[in-house]
Amino acid sequence: MSIKVNIFENNKEIEIELPENMKKEHEQAMAELDPIELNHQAAQQYNSEGSYEDAIKICNQTLELDPKNDDAYFYRGNAYYNSGMYDRAIEDYSKAIEYAPNNTDVYHYRAHVYRRIGQFDKALDDFTKVIEFKPSYYKTHEINNVYIDRGITYNLKDEYDKAIADFTKVIELDPNNYRAYGNRGMAYGNKGEHDRAIADFNKAIEINPKGDVAYYNRGIAYSNKGDYKKAFSDFNKAIELNPDLTEAHKYRDIAFKKLGPGSLDN
Repeated sequence: MSIKVNIFENNKEIEIELPENMKKEHEQAMAELDPIELNHQAAQQYNSEGSYEDAIKICNQTLELDPKNDDAYFYRGNAYYNSGMYDRAIEDYSKAIEYAPNNTDVYHYRAHVYRRIGQFDKALDDFTKVIEFKPSYYKTHEINNVYIDRGITYNLKDEYDKAIADFTKVIELDPNNYRAYGNRGMAYGNKGEHDRAIADFNKAIEINPKGDVAYYNRGIAYSNKGDYKKAFSDFNKAIELNPDLTEAHKYRDIAFKKLGPGSLDN
C-alpha cells in the first residue's frame, strides 16, 4: 500500500505516491519540520501564485504561534501590497522592521508602497536606508536597482539633479545599465535639456534595441525640439515593439498632424 503526499515542483503543488516502506521515514521527517518554517514556505508560494488571501491566512496562523515573527509580517505585507491594500502593507512592513530593524528587504518593499501612494519623502528615507546599510548579500545589480528606484522617486518629486546623480552613480558602476540611461534621459528631458536626453535614450537603445519605452521617450524629446519627423519614426518603432503602448499612438498622431500632408514621403 502506498501513501500520497503533496510537494511543490516548478511553482506548482502536485501529489505523488510514496511506497509503503517510506511511510515511516516520511512521517518522521514531517514531525521534525518547523511548522513556522513550513508556513513561511507556503506563504511565499501563495504570494508567487497570486493567491494573496491564502498567503494572508497562513501568515495569520504563524502570528498566532509567534506574534513577533518578522518574516510573517513581511510576507503578509507583500500579500497586502499585491492586493492593493497599501495601508495594511505599510503597517505590516513597519511591524517587521520593529522586530528586525536591519532587514533591508523590508525597507525596500515599504519604500515602493510609499512611492505608490505618493509619500515620496518617506519612500526616499527607506531607499536611502537600504543604500546606507549596503547589505553584504546584495549583489551590485541589486544595489543599482535601489539607486534607480531612489532616482525615479527624486524625478517624481521634480528634484531632477538628485535623480541624475543617482542614475549617473549606476552608470559608473554598470556602464551597460540601459534602465539608468533611460531614466537619466527622462530627468534631463524634465529639465528641458533635450539633447542630453536624446543622447541617453540613444545609449539605452544601443544597449537594449527592443526597449519600446526608450523609443517612446526619445520621440517625446524630439517632439519637444520640434523635430516631428524623427519623433514620428520613434513612436512608430515603439508601437511596433509594443502595440499596446497607448501614449505612443496618441503622440504619433500629434506628430503626424504637425508634419502635415506629404511630409513623410521624402
